Amino acid sequence: MTTDLDTKVRAAVHAAASTVDVSDDALASILERAARRTARRRRRLLVGLVAVGGLVGSGTAYAFITDRLTPEQAEVISRLPSCGLDGETARLVASTLAGGRTIEFWTVDTATSHGDFVFVEGEAGGGGSCGPVSRADAYPTLPWVNYQLAENGDGTGEFWFLGQAPQGTAEVAILTDAGTLRAQVSSPEGYFLVAATLPLPQGDRVQGIQAFGPDGSLLGTGGIS
Repeated sequence: MTTDLDTKVRAAVHAAASTVDVSDDALASILERAARRTARRRRRLLVGLVAVGGLVGSGTAYAFITDRLTPEQAEVISRLPSCGLDGETARLVASTLAGGRTIEFWTVDTATSHGDFVFVEGEAGGGGSCGPVSRADAYPTLPWVNYQLAENGDGTGEFWFLGQAPQGTAEVAILTDAGTLRAQVSSPEGYFLVAATLPLPQGDRVQGIQAFGPDGSLLGTGGIS
């Protein structure tokens, strides 16, 4: 598995991608390696992303409810060593259907830290990142986009693109080296989640992101964060 968050943690994340069922011991090891290898100012910490077969398309369905993570999912977040996040306070901000399953984007925030996580509905396996700074400090400019990737072993990967656009955004266009992905944005806060099966990147997958209003006007541009 790889992400484009930080080249210094790609090796640790790639090791996690080959683990389809993440045990407690394996998860603890992944967290420890990620914590040691992360050197960015925001100290973004990654956990393993479980491979999901058959993710296709970019249609997005959103849910804005007060449902909680399962205890196992909340534990994944709470065990991150340096961000001090409580998985019980996670909020579901966007979701999408992929491969017959619901993929969910959850956020966790405190005054001094934040986290962004993606889980398959009801399953403990998932991944994400956190940083010991507030969300406003971490993402001072909207829109932003990031992704998680699980390799299929055939030259393709399952990409989960997540991010946030300005309030009032109706659609985002994610510009990648494999083409443009478009997704409707229904979240009042501008959160979005897109799943797609794409060829593995040879370099930087994301080239940029554009946010559009209901009338098609360009509200803002951004990039990988």
